[in-house]
Amino acid sequence: MLVSISARQLKKRSNLLSGMQAVLVRISARLLKETLQYTDERAKLEGELLDGVDVVKCMTWEVRNILLCTMCNIPCVTYHV
Repeated sequence: MLVSISARQLKKRSNLLSGMQAVLVRISARLLKETLQYTDERAKLEGELLDGVDVVKCMTWEVRNILLCTMCNIPCVTYHV
């Protein structure tokens, strides 16, 4: 069954769809902005966590080397950043 639509009806539907599309784009942009804020915060926290892990690893290495040097009577050199 073929339905004929007048130009006026087509324009009306087109305007309605354009308005709906504009609303959806605004909602999508707002949601994306909120999501990016959480993503930025998460990335910052992950960076801080990894920096902390590096510090702990370096300190562990240093303590281990000091203990080994003292046990073996080897002069110990430590590096401080």
